[in-house]
Amino acid sequence: MAQNNLGTVPVQIASPSLTSGEVLFIQDLASQSAFNASNVVKMNSNNGGSALQVLRVNSSGNALEWVTINLGSAYNTIQEDGVSLTQRTTLNFIGDGITASDDAVNSRTNITLDATLNSISNLGTEADKTIYTTGVDTWAETTLTAFGRSLIDDADAATARTTLGLGTIAVENSPLAVAKGGTGASDAATARENLGLVIGTDVQAYSDNLDTWATKTAPSGAVVGDTDNQVISNKNILTGINVQSGTSYTLTLADAGKLIQMTNSSNSTVIIPNNSSVPFPIGTQITIQKYGNGNVTISPDTGVLFLGPPSIGALIKESSGKRTILKVNTNDWVILSDGRTYLRQNIQTSTTSITPDKAYYDEYYVTALANNITINNATSPSIGDTFVIYLTDNGTARSISFGTDYYGIGGALPTTTTANKTMEIIIKYVGTSKALVSFNNQQ
Repeated sequence: MAQNNLGTVPVQIASPSLTSGEVLFIQDLASQSAFNASNVVKMNSNNGGSALQVLRVNSSGNALEWVTINLGSAYNTIQEDGVSLTQRTTLNFIGDGITASDDAVNSRTNITLDATLNSISNLGTEADKTIYTTGVDTWAETTLTAFGRSLIDDADAATARTTLGLGTIAVENSPLAVAKGGTGASDAATARENLGLVIGTDVQAYSDNLDTWATKTAPSGAVVGDTDNQVISNKNILTGINVQSGTSYTLTLADAGKLIQMTNSSNSTVIIPNNSSVPFPIGTQITIQKYGNGNVTISPDTGVLFLGPPSIGALIKESSGKRTILKVNTNDWVILSDGRTYLRQNIQTSTTSITPDKAYYDEYYVTALANNITINNATSPSIGDTFVIYLTDNGTARSISFGTDYYGIGGALPTTTTANKTMEIIIKYVGTSKALVSFNNQQ
């Protein structure tokens, strides 16, 4: 079947013969029911048509005619609108962004965009955005604010600093001088020196004690004065106590001004160290006390001179007895006192013997002697030790005997009491094993 402007009519194709380059056209179907030489035109280069011509039905509708397609020089040019370019036969892609390849299977030419262009083309377009790479041929968007654009469009560093609002300090060399607000140093020690904050000279080093004191409430009263005189009012000066339970203890700097209590039940020794090992300041005072059953000996270390009055020894035997020592020179210490301000008295009703001991007592009283009595030699006496013994019998005279240290003054030693009378016996040691004795009877 074939159709023209006259309607649809059945036709019979008489198998016309075509050669390469020829196209078959129906010339007139108005009155023909079959193709033949009179109504079939074969288009080729010799049948009246020229390049870029096609056949069409004429205006009367009864014949075919050749019509020229106006393509200029037989090519169209792809170009920007309004720009006149010379017509060419070849479309050329410059650069690597677009490539063309032949697709024979599909009888076409494929135009391929570069992966980077594809990645960019897939991004959206929003205000205040810019693109950046996240990998090979992979692009993403990020915000670029108006301020950011105002910074990156600056031509030089000075303009950028102005945009950022930075002053001249931004271009100062390091280290920044003290006069310009810095330390003028590249290390902490020099910085403190430049700033007048040298530890130990200008400022005190940090101490946990400072934190502790910071939590304290200032007490009432006052400690005022100048470099020579101090007035202390409404203050309780506390003495630190160092309790030692061993049998030997060497004084340390921390003991300055403290009370050292020796509590062992056996005898113990407190050692005054040489200044070379423990440099106590001159004027340091330390009190040592017997606070247990054992006697306490104060012993100077090698090179230390330790002095005291003859009546006050370095051996502390009396219960709760104590000695206060004072450093008076580099390696010189003295005993100030044993703390006593009164005579120590031993009072008994009756006894069979008395052994004077300066560590414990100065005076001995027997108020109703009921038996004979012996006065033994003193325990570890020192020159100058003095004892006074008062004997009163119970109405019957009692015999008296003495140790080998004792010698009578101006006569023999007394041998008996006088009944119902009090006898005073005065003993004065003039050597470590020699004491002079004088006595008086109540009249």
